[in-house]
Amino acid sequence: MALTAATVSAIMIAGPITVADDGDDAEAPDSYARPYDEARDAVPVDDTAAPLTSLLADDNHNFFLNNSWEGGNADIEFTYGKPTDHPVVGDWDGDGVDTVGVRRDQHFYLRNTNSGGNRDIWLMFGHRDDEFLIGDWDGDSIDTVGARRGHEFFLRNSLTSGDPDVTFKYGRTDDDVFVGDWDGDGVDTLAVRRGHTFFVKNEISGGIADHEFKYGRDGDEIQVGDWDGDGQDTFAVRRGIEWHIRNDFESGPAQTVIKYGREQDSAIVGDWDGDATDTPGVHRKPVEPDPPEEPEEPEPPKEPPLPRQVPVMVYGTLRTGQPAHHVVQGRFNLNVLSRAGLLELWVTDHPYPSYPVWPWAVPGKTGLTGEMLFFPQETYTAEVRRMDDWEGYTPGGDPNKMNYIRQKERTAHDKNAWVYVATPWRESYAKNYGTKVISGDITRF
Repeated sequence: MALTAATVSAIMIAGPITVADDGDDAEAPDSYARPYDEARDAVPVDDTAAPLTSLLADDNHNFFLNNSWEGGNADIEFTYGKPTDHPVVGDWDGDGVDTVGVRRDQHFYLRNTNSGGNRDIWLMFGHRDDEFLIGDWDGDSIDTVGARRGHEFFLRNSLTSGDPDVTFKYGRTDDDVFVGDWDGDGVDTLAVRRGHTFFVKNEISGGIADHEFKYGRDGDEIQVGDWDGDGQDTFAVRRGIEWHIRNDFESGPAQTVIKYGREQDSAIVGDWDGDATDTPGVHRKPVEPDPPEEPEEPEPPKEPPLPRQVPVMVYGTLRTGQPAHHVVQGRFNLNVLSRAGLLELWVTDHPYPSYPVWPWAVPGKTGLTGEMLFFPQETYTAEVRRMDDWEGYTPGGDPNKMNYIRQKERTAHDKNAWVYVATPWRESYAKNYGTKVISGDITRF
């Protein structure tokens, strides 16, 4: 069984056999070639980097799996993961039964049974913005992970963190990519879709496609699976709640059509009972209730004007109630909550256990919440210098050797404030290995 990177159509149109385009180097930015060993050396790739909390049913995230193509109620129903997780499916232990997992950025949490509970396998692979694939790349009956950047592919042959075992280029950067065992040899390979033309490759490599055919319409939702148990994966189409199944690459109407799930469900496919036939499943996020209407609030009284001083905005561990607030406590005479609109907040694991996370302010448009600290005028210069020492910032120093630089940022109070912003190398580190705090407020993370 294999998973797709996108998901089917209903009508297949015969077309000439030609080749896929393996070029398109000009469309691949240099950033796609970032070495994996750089990511490995920057953050230890072991299980201590994974959250230790269980992925339990109280997160209200549902899977519904069916063991036949007869439609009807699900044969298996359980809850696993969080509402923001992305579902993945594979045979993680080689027992012939596909089970689910979830992906959070480049972290994978996999189960060896189709039930809720703790994860059986954790691994980290690739970059958070990669397009991820699942397949049996070496024919050992165990599905593992892969990543795609543009038209470059990075595949790993074991369910552990680390570098890719295979790297190659195939297709174009804007192609849709699918994974399947097209020739029944037990090894999953790639197919790309360009418009409604598919280019199928029977080897894990770049170069000329082995087959080209036209199928369905542009933008159809495609699923891949072995629908009849013959050992070969083929394409199918899901439109709304209808699944249109074909067991070959011939033109003509669907050989099987069923209705399953809800239109807003995310479709998944797997061999849930080990009978060598893939059947449907869905991943359903909880329905968010409409928020109640809030009464109009009276206009708040105008605040007194702020001092002319340029304050220092703290947004992480130095904020009130945070573990390092003692560093500034009692040293300022005014503390004003505000927001920097052209920054955003990212957090990474902190090397010291007494600090829950390491916060980073980076350029962005989602906004960052912090406290503007106004110091007594007679101690202002000394306090700013003291803050520089705490943050490891040397005015005029080399940014490549510092975690932060101090720079002025405009706040919601229409006032500039000093903010310790991540240096470029720390910004890259935070975005590759950290988590973005959407609210921009460390107290709401």
